[in-house]
Amino acid sequence: MSFSTICNVYADKKQEKTSTTVLGSELPYGSVGYGEEPVREYFKSGKLKSETFFKVGTHDGAWKGYYESGELAGETSLKDGKPEGQHETYYKTGKLQSETVHKNGMTEGPFKWYYESGRLRGEELFKHGMPAGPRKIYYENGNLKSEGFHRGLTAYGLVKKYYESGKLKLEIDFKNGESEGPFKEYYESGKLKREGVLVSKIGQPESVKGPIKEYDENGHVKS
Repeated sequence: MSFSTICNVYADKKQEKTSTTVLGSELPYGSVGYGEEPVREYFKSGKLKSETFFKVGTHDGAWKGYYESGELAGETSLKDGKPEGQHETYYKTGKLQSETVHKNGMTEGPFKWYYESGRLRGEELFKHGMPAGPRKIYYENGNLKSEGFHRGLTAYGLVKKYYESGKLKLEIDFKNGESEGPFKEYYESGKLKREGVLVSKIGQPESVKGPIKEYDENGHVKS
């Protein structure tokens, strides 16, 4: 299950209705609640996948999603058929996996996700459903793994990555939101390991562009 909440509102021309998808479950939208009986969706196995509880005569209510094995996977409140307010997802053990707040169906404000041990795994700020601020990722021991600033899906400015020990491993300067920038990589001892230009694009592994300089741990340039 994804750490992030998927909230897509779309129109079904053939059925002439609108629905909202949350964590892979379709929420009915276009009809209002008429009683206490929830609207349910099932896996192909027949196991309960989600249930939506609407207040009578409204599109407001609550949604719960489940793993196929029966454990609660996530829950949120609804307003006008869209997620509104606190949204939480869970591991199968019941431990909190992620938490955020929705406004008008979009992620708004702090978004945090956790290791199953309960330790913080990452945190970033969202605005109108997109990253818009600092982003930090942590090792399970609590040390910082990476940090940077994101605007939409693009990193801006200096991005730093660290060894699990907490020592600086890599720093990249993405000027003006470009997908490439000068980088320096370090040995865990702190000595410079290599430097050059790094390309980082969404959905692709990082790659080096052009010539780079490499150094041994004594600071000598490798031939």
